[in-house]
Amino acid sequence: MLFTAFHVAAIAGFAVERHDPYVHATPVVEWSFDADEDRDFDDQPDDWTRRRGPGFPRYVHASVERGRGRLDKSSLRFEANGGRAAFYSPKVRIDDQYTFLFEGYVRTQALQHDAGLVTVSFLNHAHERVAEYRSRAVTGTHSGWVRIRVGPMRPPAGARFAVVACHLVPRDRHDFRGVCWFDDLRLLRTPRLTLTSNYDEQFVDREAGVLARAFVGGVEDEADHRVKMSIRNAAGAVVVETERPLAEATRVDPADSPDGSPRTTSTVSRVLEWATPPQEYGFYTIHAVLLREGVPVLEERTSFAVVDLEERRKFGEFGWSALGPEIANVDVDRFANVVSQAGVHWVKHPVWKLSTDGSQDERKRVSRLFAALQQQHVRVVGVFQEPPAELRGKFADDWTGVAEVLSMPPDVWAASLDPVLADYASEVAEWQLGGDDDGSFVGLQRLDEVHRNAKKAVDRIGRNSRIGFPWTWRTERPSSPALAGSFFSLLENDPVAAPEFEAGARQSSSGLGSRWVVLKPLGKSGHALDQRAADLVKRMVVARVAGVDAVFAYDVFDEEHGLLNGDGSPRRLFLPWRTTANALTGATYLGRMRLPGRSVCHAFARDEEGILVVWNESSQAAESGVEEQVFLGEEAYVLDVWGRPTRLGGRNEVAGQTLVVGPEPQIVRGLSAGLLGFRLSVHPENVRFDSSTARQSETFRGVNAFDQGVNATATLVLPEDWEAEPREWKLQLAADEPFELKSFVELPPNATLGDVPVAVDFEVVGDRPYRFRVHHDLHVGLDELLLKIVDRRLPDGRLEIEQVTVNKTDPVEVLDLDCTLFVPGAKRQRQYVTKLGRGEDRRIYHVPNADAHRGQEFWVRARQVRGRRVLNYRWIVGENWDEESADEARVTSSGEETTFGATDGS
Repeated sequence: MLFTAFHVAAIAGFAVERHDPYVHATPVVEWSFDADEDRDFDDQPDDWTRRRGPGFPRYVHASVERGRGRLDKSSLRFEANGGRAAFYSPKVRIDDQYTFLFEGYVRTQALQHDAGLVTVSFLNHAHERVAEYRSRAVTGTHSGWVRIRVGPMRPPAGARFAVVACHLVPRDRHDFRGVCWFDDLRLLRTPRLTLTSNYDEQFVDREAGVLARAFVGGVEDEADHRVKMSIRNAAGAVVVETERPLAEATRVDPADSPDGSPRTTSTVSRVLEWATPPQEYGFYTIHAVLLREGVPVLEERTSFAVVDLEERRKFGEFGWSALGPEIANVDVDRFANVVSQAGVHWVKHPVWKLSTDGSQDERKRVSRLFAALQQQHVRVVGVFQEPPAELRGKFADDWTGVAEVLSMPPDVWAASLDPVLADYASEVAEWQLGGDDDGSFVGLQRLDEVHRNAKKAVDRIGRNSRIGFPWTWRTERPSSPALAGSFFSLLENDPVAAPEFEAGARQSSSGLGSRWVVLKPLGKSGHALDQRAADLVKRMVVARVAGVDAVFAYDVFDEEHGLLNGDGSPRRLFLPWRTTANALTGATYLGRMRLPGRSVCHAFARDEEGILVVWNESSQAAESGVEEQVFLGEEAYVLDVWGRPTRLGGRNEVAGQTLVVGPEPQIVRGLSAGLLGFRLSVHPENVRFDSSTARQSETFRGVNAFDQGVNATATLVLPEDWEAEPREWKLQLAADEPFELKSFVELPPNATLGDVPVAVDFEVVGDRPYRFRVHHDLHVGLDELLLKIVDRRLPDGRLEIEQVTVNKTDPVEVLDLDCTLFVPGAKRQRQYVTKLGRGEDRRIYHVPNADAHRGQEFWVRARQVRGRRVLNYRWIVGENWDEESADEARVTSSGEETTFGATDGS
């Protein structure tokens, strides 16, 4: 296969590092709430507007306080009293050619639930909000003033005004006492730095390299300005860099601005172009720093990934939740472009409050986004996450969630849905009641009634709608037939090990309605990047294995767990998500394939391609990797979680190719679906063998999964000294024809109890010759007799070995056993188990010098007197000495429990 690399579309992501952009910023406007800003002495700041209406009661006192300020003797004061309060500044005319910063000071006293924060909104020529930024919230009691900053902020093209607002807001419920002050607020501007590249709106062949462009606007002085640009890999290491003086930049007409929109300024914008060499597969960031007299004043990043372009499918199981406020500021076309290469076919988007409280521009923008996503075959899920302010004001501040609203009679809330449906019903068929974190529907007794009322309200304008609920994957879903057409979005809020997650996801299959799973990646705090990536991929795979209907990433803009930056540019986990989603979208799960090194191996098929996802969590895999020998076809290749392809290792004539497996998943693609299906169909009919030496039958069954007839030779591969007749079969098979390989097997006297690896070698000739080995385990021993071996070092230095035999035969068979302990280089020791009926028998062996035998293999053989059982148990001495105390070892087996059973011979 030829690998053609493409760059995933990326959007400029702003980040500030190693410098303070406020140092050289120019003040635009300042407010200190002193006497000059209250010229009519009404204790209200001049030209500021206090918000009135539902949720913003007049009885919450807010005014200018004289005698208390940060530097002067006045400030803006809010007194908590069970409600919200907000003051909005006069509109400030701005130039969208600049980057803006906000800085101010907040002080709080005796606040427990309320908090003070500042918002900065940008408005268009019609005074409609087109972007909003929030500061962090300040609460509690502070003896001094707390500085808050917002930005850097880049207003959208066409923004004409900025408005600063001071807010007293609840976090969970309101306070009825406490005070919050605001003082020394200022809006500043700096030059604007924007990064674009030739992969920003399209896909570029890897061989063409990357052409980066740095647009600089708003430079007002004659100081020496330079731009330093670098490309860094996923580990942060610089791959290539350059530094250019701004004097070399080319002037740009406003119509040629980065987003193609006319600017509201006549300020000159300049562009520096930088052509870089092609990059290898993986995740990269471009860093651009604007230097003034050698001092960094502004930095911007954009990210991209060098990957193989996947053919876009019309349907898929993977989706994103985009429920954070950042979605409101993301460029529509670029977000749709990123989605197109993310393996995403579903996007959750908030709609409720937007259609009632949002501006006309905001609603139009969302309609444009939904249309752009539809063109990419993405289904939008409308989420009724936050009620409109007027409706929300009718409920207590400490409400439990959306269920509290929708459990009321429809005449309370149904009318609030009409604007949403009028805007989006033609583009949205699935509607989720509540955000992914909303647990208010779990356990609700009248859930079927809520579903019926919501569907009736939605179907008044829309048609064939589906209503869904946020749920938890640990909670059983309702079984009411009325919910059969619904969906349940199961939030996996506390990441667990893959086996536990798979068990929980399978358990959630009970109940009615479709199952969606929302995966929250490990947080970036406290977890290494490789660990986060591997964990996300494993849970994506396990969700598909468990058969869920859709797999969503938790809020992709979330700062701790998200896949995207706030402006929509990819973060590091984007690539593992994209690699896995594109590999498994539309694929059918075939089952788990047994590998000789016992790595986890899940098999899928799509069209004519077979796909494997492989990892190994053993200590050996973590240290050096486990070598798996398996033939996967001449066209097979391996992708790591970052999408980097490699060819499989050298071919072994019998065992196959070499695949080194570690804890990080690998995706093997390019397999023949027929070959993979043939391999997985082969299985033994009897997985358990009697431990006697009597002749026993075994049959391996399989199906020719190739789409044509084949000739095949099959050879049974057994452990040394095992006998089988026959061992080889000649087969002529039509497409989809089943086959049987029947044999009679005899175990040698020294056959070890437990799982024993066996294999069947195949030589298949179809469209081409295939030679491969299928691995399986046969368990020697039934469930009628248990053997436990415990070794321990005694205080006097001797080695003590305890043998526990448990008879569970039914009907009860009284057993006599002649037991021998084989010690390397020492005399054998014998014990006799006499007339053991139902129950346990304990025998003790002692060997001198325990330390000298640590790490050696010991062997216990038990021969049935007057019977055909020959029982063998081998183990390594001292494996658990460092893990268990002597007392614990007396009740805990140092080896695995082993079973064996009776014969039907004389």
